[in-house]
Amino acid sequence: MRVRFAPSPTGYLHIGNIRTALFNWMCARRHKGTFILRIEDTDVERSKEEYEKRILYDMKWLGIEADEDCERGGRFGPYRQSERLDIYKEYLARLMKDGKAYKCYCAEEELELRRKMALAAGRPPVYDNRCRNLTDSQRVKYESEGRKETFRFIMPAKTVVFNDLIRGEIEFESSLFGDPVIAKQDGTPTYNFSCVIDDALMKIDLVLRGEGHISNTPIQILLYEALGFKPPAFAHMSHTKGLSKRLGSRSIKDFENEGYLPVTILNYSALLGWSPKDKREVFDPRTPEIYEQFDVSDLSKASSSFDEQKFEYICRQHIRNLSDEELCKKVESYLPSNISGERRRKIILASRYYLVRLSDIEAVLPMFLESDVEPDSEALKTLTSDIAKSAYSLLVDKLLEASVPSKRERLLEVVNDVSLKSGAKVSKLFLLLRAALTGRVQGPEIHLVIDALDKDVVKMRLLKAREYIKEEIR
Repeated sequence: MRVRFAPSPTGYLHIGNIRTALFNWMCARRHKGTFILRIEDTDVERSKEEYEKRILYDMKWLGIEADEDCERGGRFGPYRQSERLDIYKEYLARLMKDGKAYKCYCAEEELELRRKMALAAGRPPVYDNRCRNLTDSQRVKYESEGRKETFRFIMPAKTVVFNDLIRGEIEFESSLFGDPVIAKQDGTPTYNFSCVIDDALMKIDLVLRGEGHISNTPIQILLYEALGFKPPAFAHMSHTKGLSKRLGSRSIKDFENEGYLPVTILNYSALLGWSPKDKREVFDPRTPEIYEQFDVSDLSKASSSFDEQKFEYICRQHIRNLSDEELCKKVESYLPSNISGERRRKIILASRYYLVRLSDIEAVLPMFLESDVEPDSEALKTLTSDIAKSAYSLLVDKLLEASVPSKRERLLEVVNDVSLKSGAKVSKLFLLLRAALTGRVQGPEIHLVIDALDKDVVKMRLLKAREYIKEEIR
């Protein structure tokens, strides 16, 4: 099984691109096949070297590198279209020689006018093939006028039927298209022409891509036939609603800079139109236990929707699943250099609960580095509750007597003792403690916070909260 991902280096990759790349990568791994990365850089004006370099970097960063690409090479290179122009010219000459293509002298202004006239008349705005049967004298006349020619493929009059591995049988009448341009005025090939030649020569077995390419497929199939190639299998994935609005302006480069884990990007991308047979939501699609479940026919025909809450949930879970050592290593660079090594570790482990992305620790740091915290509205509500007024003072006394233990078991003993003496539930007492020490009612296990804070700061915050509660009682 040979599959490919063929981006154009005209911008940075985004999640939609990565979903296509990932599903092709998973397909190759499941079938013990080959995953090819081809750079489609024939758009000279818009293609940039920096984008190509970033594409290759992103694939490495995400851990879904190709088996064949412009860096690794392979038997069917080169893997940049700009280095394959002579190949396209050879096949264009073959079509011209066989009478399956022709020169078109229509100017873009003329074509645009005819499109508008066709729409006004209620006809499909397709090329009317008027240059298909030019006489020699007409060609000489156009060339003497200095008209530039493009090259068009003669679409055979037939019904094109193909089996889409996701959508089933799809049928098109070739008359709906008009003869497509296959080479521009500067000689560069168009998408439909170059990708057919590349996919054929690179022995691609399956073309898995977005549904926006469905209308290109009949043109490509007829080009395969005209060139004497066997078409590959085709599968077209559904669109993802809301992706452009939420994440479309954020590239994979942005996600890396913002501190997202690569696995979270891959995990969420995989859930856009697919899910493992075991129905789990949090997973690493690069592992055999996941990609062995992948089947193209399982991809959804219906559009998927971007769910921001689900994305954040997946991000949180992957950070929580990291070992302590892995988390500390990844978050290290976001902390100030003046924090000692052991305390750095304690702050990182205590902050894990709050992290959607690694850089979120920067917003959490004041909780550990500043002497005071400002309670949010929920924390204030907790600190003014009846339980706070009846049990908090005793809780503080017992904690201070025990030197505010940072070990889970000892802290639980102290809180249990206060619970027995005050009648307050243990869970409510821990909620009070968290509100006093962090200014929030949700967070990590409180013994981790105590361990990461300076002892004097812990005492000061506990006492300050007690004074606040006393004022409320008065």
